[in-house]
Amino acid sequence: MSKGIRWTYAEFAAEVDKVARALVASGFTVGERVGIWAPNMAQWTVVQYATAKVGLIRQHQPGLSDP
Repeated sequence: MSKGIRWTYAEFAAEVDKVARALVASGFTVGERVGIWAPNMAQWTVVQYATAKVGLIRQHQPGLSDP
């Protein structure tokens, strides 16, 4: 999982950019809905910011969050 992950703002922004580029390369377009179904982890935040950067609509998918 993601225990112990620490990013500077620059490192976090680079990760967000990398995921945003991957989403666009995968064919996602502005306004599409995307569900993120994952446990509570640091990478989830990267995906959340990347979807916003691309202009995707993130939909909450409950069920895998840690207690």
